[in-house]
Amino acid sequence: MVTGSGRGTARQEAVVNDTETALHSLAARALLDIVDDVATRRGVTREELLGRIRTRAVVAARQELWWLIRNHPGRCYSYAEIAAIVRRDPSTVVYAIAAHERRHAPRPPAPA
Repeated sequence: MVTGSGRGTARQEAVVNDTETALHSLAARALLDIVDDVATRRGVTREELLGRIRTRAVVAARQELWWLIRNHPGRCYSYAEIAAIVRRDPSTVVYAIAAHERRHAPRPPAPA
């Protein structure tokens, strides 16, 4: 009989492997400085940024990170490339970057 804790352990190992793979991909592309900058400014860890935690603070930091990678001054990464780097579905990356842009879009002045 398989217990729930056995499945949880396998899931945790998969998340750790995903995080390690994402770290290696980011390091290979010289993007770890961006990860560390976002983590420091937002008060989250690398592991939280690259993991599956979905607290509001971590999600906002992750969306900012993906937006910064997408708009990298040295090279514009495609949504698919970012998704491969961070091991997520491309539609998740598209949604996250759009959410970041909506949150930071200039707001029209309030009616008088």
